[in-house]
Amino acid sequence: MADLENKVHPELIKKVQEQMLVDEEFNKLGNLYYVFSDPVRIKIIFLLVISEMCVYDISTLINATQSNVSHHLAILKSNDLVSFYKKGKQVIYFLKDDHVKRIFQLGLEHIREK
Repeated sequence: MADLENKVHPELIKKVQEQMLVDEEFNKLGNLYYVFSDPVRIKIIFLLVISEMCVYDISTLINATQSNVSHHLAILKSNDLVSFYKKGKQVIYFLKDDHVKRIFQLGLEHIREK
């Protein structure tokens, strides 16, 4: 059997280095996926995929306190995943763009594969 030494593959190294992300991009991606790591935030994103809604509706649907929902919405807002507008005295939340919906849907599709 041929000797299977560990050897560097210069062509592969060069090809990958040309496409390598900078550390700031890796950090931002890590933060993005961290935001998706909490089940409460995932539930909120799921609801906002379906419809924009206020904290009261979200807290009722996921059986969480308004304070807890507000905390998670603040995290989602600070990471540019959700935004809001005011309708009278209510604050209505919605997904900031289709990327968030697609990330959620791809994750769901992945876990549903057999």
